[in-house]
Order: sequence, then C-alpha cells, then structure tokens
Amino acid sequence: MLKVTSISFKYHQKKPVLEGFNFFLPQGEHLCIMGESGCGKSTLLKVIYGLLDVDEGSLFWNDTQILGPKFHLIPGMKFFKYVAQDFELMPFTSVSDNIAHFLS
Repeated sequence: MLKVTSISFKYHQKKPVLEGFNFFLPQGEHLCIMGESGCGKSTLLKVIYGLLDVDEGSLFWNDTQILGPKFHLIPGMKFFKYVAQDFELMPFTSVSDNIAHFLS
C-alpha cells in the first residue's frame, strides 16, 4: 500500500512542482500518471522512490515512511526500483536488459 499525504516539493525557491499532492494506492491496484512535459510526473516518481526530499507532507509504503537523501546515505528505497526515462538508459541494449540492470 502506498499512501502519499499532502506532499509538496520545489526545486530551489521557485514555484512548487508538487503542492498538496495526495493519493492512496491499495495493494494490488495500479496507478497511471499522465500529463504534459514539465508537469511534475518524473519529480513525483523521484520523491516516491526517495531520491528527493519533500518540503511538506509524508509518504508511506505500508508502515515504512519513505524518506529522501537527507535521511539515507544511499538514496532510494530497497523495496522499489526506479528506471529513468532518459539519460540513464543504455541505448545499445534491449528494454528488458535496461530494466534488468536496475533490478540486479
């Protein structure tokens, strides 16, 4: 179960990318995140994975609070996997090889 409660995030002192964002994803459910370029989809996924610290709010995976790099020497949550959409992908390998690289 993923619970996201009133999270807010901004890069530097600019306008917030995420502001008061909430959702609850029960076990076995799926969620689709859609929107135009620059609307915060990747930022939301990075926050959920623990690569970014939220300015406000909380995130929980079951009973475990998801915390960002201020709280972890190595950012990211061991029970999630994050596959980037661009520069971190290896263009010379297949889609399954790219995903397998991050699952190892």
